[in-house]
Amino acid sequence: MELEIQPAGRTCAVSGEPFQPGMTMVSILHRAKDGQLVRTDVADGADFAFEGRLVCRWKHRVRAKGEDAANRKRQLEGAEGVFLAFFDDPEGANDGIAEEERDLLRHLLALLLERKRILRRVSTERYWHVRQKRELYVKSVNIDPLKLLLLQEPLALLVEPVAV
Repeated sequence: MELEIQPAGRTCAVSGEPFQPGMTMVSILHRAKDGQLVRTDVADGADFAFEGRLVCRWKHRVRAKGEDAANRKRQLEGAEGVFLAFFDDPEGANDGIAEEERDLLRHLLALLLERKRILRRVSTERYWHVRQKRELYVKSVNIDPLKLLLLQEPLALLVEPVAV
């Protein structure tokens, strides 16, 4: 089964207003108090407070439907977008994130993207991003079955099966 992280929302979680092409939106990935991993999308500048712990945060521009396909692929959506946010937005993506959780999520996303051939493993902790032609450091994390069981339910909201 192929997994894909859910794409950005169509409306602001604070105002309920739909996002318009050209607007800047902020995507926030956080762990709620109940342990669920939640993605929330809000308009840039919106006053949004969440309960729980920040995992990742990034900004991106809302694109019009049918806009350049190459640019759409680079849009920060899905697994690749979350993964790259850890590297591309060092001021926002890593603020207040538990290091162990960040490393584990980064490692799992790297494995997923390696399987999709978006990343190539160079060494134990180094990956090559094929399209961006750059090397990325990903701390190797020992994932035991207990950690996988603990992550299974929280990741259910973040990932969904892709229809074949």
